[in-house]
Amino acid sequence: MVKFEQLPNGKWKPIKDYKPVYKEGKRKYNWDDPIYQRKVQKALESIQKECDSCGTYTLAEPCIHHLPDGYKNDMRRKAYYKKLKAERNSVIATETKESTLD
Repeated sequence: MVKFEQLPNGKWKPIKDYKPVYKEGKRKYNWDDPIYQRKVQKALESIQKECDSCGTYTLAEPCIHHLPDGYKNDMRRKAYYKKLKAERNSVIATETKESTLD
């Protein structure tokens, strides 16, 4: 949690030398602390789930069918569907070529 101090002009400013709080021997990390990010990433990698289409996946790197919302995931999803569409169009093109040649 970020602590603030009130300035003489009435505005609020965050206190920069905020130290994490210790609770029952455990350290609370700020959300932007790299140690916290590594712990979250490790926890997400340890959780494995099943997908009917893809098999097993982890929450750190979910399969295309189980992506959460977000800009990066939308770009990944669009690229996947673009690739599928290109493959489907190439198959259709080869089938029509074969049928017209026969």
